[in-house]
Amino acid sequence: MRSTTAVLVSLATASALLLAACTGKTPGERALGGPGRVIEIGIVTDGSAGVVETIRQGFVDGLAEAGYTEGEGLRLQVESPNGDAGALTEAVARLNTQDMDLILAISSPAAEVAVSEVSGTPLLFAGVHDPVGLGLVTSLDAPGGEVTGVCDVNPVAKQLELVKEIRPEATRVGIIHTGGALDAEAQVRQAEEEAAAMGLEVKAQPVGSLAEVRKAAESLDADAFLIPTDDVVTAGMEDVIEVAESRRVLVVASEGTVVEGGAAAAHAVDHDLQGREAAALAVRILEGTKPGDLPVVVQETFELVINEPAAERMGFPLPPALIERADEAY
Repeated sequence: MRSTTAVLVSLATASALLLAACTGKTPGERALGGPGRVIEIGIVTDGSAGVVETIRQGFVDGLAEAGYTEGEGLRLQVESPNGDAGALTEAVARLNTQDMDLILAISSPAAEVAVSEVSGTPLLFAGVHDPVGLGLVTSLDAPGGEVTGVCDVNPVAKQLELVKEIRPEATRVGIIHTGGALDAEAQVRQAEEEAAAMGLEVKAQPVGSLAEVRKAAESLDADAFLIPTDDVVTAGMEDVIEVAESRRVLVVASEGTVVEGGAAAAHAVDHDLQGREAAALAVRILEGTKPGDLPVVVQETFELVINEPAAERMGFPLPPALIERADEAY
């Protein structure tokens, strides 16, 4: 069952989009210059799978529900370079030279590049965990400038509670994370702060690339792995799961897609809702509100996602009470 908070946030988003759609005018008449105007939105990501794709589709669906439909007065240009920082910079530059009405950057790396490279175009971000820490905005309540967006805060304490609920005797939690990635390092610090009160010790192992993920998992002496929201580690989850199953280590994640791929459980962000929240902001910007006047939306709604077969392969059948509470099961 979804939480009351999740339902209220969903209703708030739906209400905002409904109001935008029911003004009695077409999108072209409501936004940016009148009838016949084709609105152009650029979307840049650092990949096209999993979480990023869910946010992107939620954004497109949210726009459509507000009357902004691709091919009907709206053109979307998606750049997903799936490459290094240089490729991402080139993708942002392509959008920046095409006179877009708005650019949406999905993921922290994409948002960082967009904020540094884009000027004169309203900019939204999504799939970001700490926009102030990353320097995207100076304040969540008053972003200022041409930037705002949607962020989520990984409920690290709740993930640690899952570890104790599924494996009560656990005392050591290993966290693999990308070294130097501000979002991931912030989650490690939070885990370290929360763990002691639960009788847990955190052992963090940074990696510099996908090739190092398996070795990091093998090097950790842990009762459980906690997987943060970290694109590099997520890409290496097949190796992490193999190590965990062979050594009887519980894996608790932070993303629903990681649970689907073999982790035991997670309190996961509703990324479809995050995309729709970004769409609601986009509608307001297209209809005249300055991005800097729109507070950053902090998404605090989570779904309990479980994978019973995966947990059993690790040697830890899920408690019946946990199964009963689950919003989604694999």
